[in-house]
Amino acid sequence: MSNVPNAATGSQTAAASGAGSAPKTRTEKAGLLILVLAGLSAIGPAMTDMYLSAFPDMTDDFGVGASSLQLTLTAYMIGTGVGQLLLGPLSDRYGRRRPLIIGMVLFTLASLMCALAPNYEWFVSGRIVQGLTGAAGVVMSRAIVRDMFSGDEFVRYFAKIMLVFGLAPVLAPLAGAGLLKLGGWEVIFYALTIFSLFLTISVVMVIHETHPPERRSSGGVAGALKLMRHTLRDRRFVLFSLGNSFAFAAMFAYIGSFSFVVQDVFGESSVLFAVLFGVNAVGFVVAGQVASRLVGRLSPRTLVMAGSMLQVSTTAVLAVFVLTTHDDAGTIGLVVVEICCFLLMCSLGILMPNSTGLALENQAAAAGTAAALMGCVQLVTGAIVAPFVGLGGSETAIPMGIVTLICALIALTAFVRATHSRNMD
Repeated sequence: MSNVPNAATGSQTAAASGAGSAPKTRTEKAGLLILVLAGLSAIGPAMTDMYLSAFPDMTDDFGVGASSLQLTLTAYMIGTGVGQLLLGPLSDRYGRRRPLIIGMVLFTLASLMCALAPNYEWFVSGRIVQGLTGAAGVVMSRAIVRDMFSGDEFVRYFAKIMLVFGLAPVLAPLAGAGLLKLGGWEVIFYALTIFSLFLTISVVMVIHETHPPERRSSGGVAGALKLMRHTLRDRRFVLFSLGNSFAFAAMFAYIGSFSFVVQDVFGESSVLFAVLFGVNAVGFVVAGQVASRLVGRLSPRTLVMAGSMLQVSTTAVLAVFVLTTHDDAGTIGLVVVEICCFLLMCSLGILMPNSTGLALENQAAAAGTAAALMGCVQLVTGAIVAPFVGLGGSETAIPMGIVTLICALIALTAFVRATHSRNMD
């Protein structure tokens, strides 16, 4: 795989062509660009996690039950999935910058729509629009990095984006809880509106077009469908995306059950849960940054297999432990479960940037479509897997152990098949 960045258009190319201080200028521009793209990648966690602490207040204000508030999360995720499938091909046809700017402007207005919602129906509509338009940031952040970099360089820069993505689920609930003390739930969405506006301005000022006209697709809806079919014919893309999605689904299963395991199974406080959850997220970030520094010494394929093997072995230990101890191991049991969950998150930090890089490696001409398909498959897989961890109720850790192990095994199988695929370089 090549480590040479693809040529970017506009001022980025010009900035890179000067003398003397040109490398430094390019590095500074790349650093600022990655910072903005990292902010775009944080949209998802911010939109799903930041208002969770306001659910009790919102049920009272809207006069609906808790299950109805849960549907607002579903509405956002559906909007995001559909939005990715629409915006990915659009960005391959019209470029990255224009759809991203339009998407972010509409996303900002949708956030304000949620803040001003007079009733539940209005709020749900705003959440759907947020998902549809916020998908622009999710898709473009991957596609733009793929436009500019390939191979090892892609993995290094994408790992920097994943750093913010890993911290966002920890910081977003804390920020939401703090904002809730300043006023009602509306304050949270006003803050999200300001955050969205800031990101929109940053996109306009920092991001230049990275997908030049000569590389763009054509053909309208038929052309977009043709591009999707072409992307799905890439066996490597399909297998690495599938492995990536099931590895990610293991994290979904962990997130959906860890609070119940800590508080209901082991009888600990919500404060301890928050601390342990934060520690695990830090493991994700640190492992990702360490792995990015190993790229070049070790191939992305080697790192993917190492991360996947760590995930399988960790979840296997977790599954065997919870099946044999019957959740009555006390403090020692919690320690073992926490170590396993910490290593699970570390494994994801290692394999996620590398598997994404390998999946998108052959998709330079259709990076937007490929990134959209990856994101959609992740959401669908996570949505399918998440309910299974609740089958055993909240009084046992067995579902978490079994579901995470099954996801890890499917991911490993896909990665092994991808590595041995005939169209691997």
